[in-house]
Amino acid sequence: VTLSGPRLDDGTLSPIVETPDDAMMSPETRNVVERLAKKHPTAIVSGRSVEKVQGFVQLNGLCYAGSHGFDIRTPNGDIGYRVADNFLPSLQAAFARLQEATRHVAGVYVESNKYALSVHYRKCKQENAEEVHRIVAETMHAFLDLRLTYGKKVIEVRPNLKWDKGKAVEYLLEALKLNSSEVVPIYIGDDQTDEDAFRVLKLRNGVGILVLGEEGLRPTEASFVLRDVDEVKAFLSGLEAKA
Repeated sequence: VTLSGPRLDDGTLSPIVETPDDAMMSPETRNVVERLAKKHPTAIVSGRSVEKVQGFVQLNGLCYAGSHGFDIRTPNGDIGYRVADNFLPSLQAAFARLQEATRHVAGVYVESNKYALSVHYRKCKQENAEEVHRIVAETMHAFLDLRLTYGKKVIEVRPNLKWDKGKAVEYLLEALKLNSSEVVPIYIGDDQTDEDAFRVLKLRNGVGILVLGEEGLRPTEASFVLRDVDEVKAFLSGLEAKA
């Protein structure tokens, strides 16, 4: 079972909030995930850093894949896989440049997630969103080893490698010895960046589930949909009860 959310799992395991660091998982949801993880291998995949995700979930015995899968930790806490150490200097430089370039735009929050950066503009005025996109694109012209992807009112900066949440899921299935036709992996996510994982599961007899949230139905590679985080909790609870 893989649970994903682009901003510390808000949108999948907790409601989306204006400020990403304010995202909170309810005790009820945490208990459901904890019980489920005792019966099935469970991973949390996020755009946030591993350390932030672990602080949010506060559970042992899970795999954590942070920075869109660029930093993967095993259930015992060991470093399982790091793809992009060579890109850290560029990411740090880009972080400083983006902070300076967006400083004058009210409501922009540039977040460092170690192996990825997030430019949040959910708190911006709607008329400033286009300016944020222009500023980020112009700033990133100087960083050819990094690329941009787009989520829900967030622009992500990642190493320019063929690696994403789908590749992270493939790695986890291999590392956990779950790469078998008898295994049906389930991936739940709400963001555009989760589509890479949905595509992988389509080829692996898996199940991708899109969480609709405030934006409603959109084109997706997922096989099923859930309306919101409450339905995610109910689905996980039912899955745990049947295990």
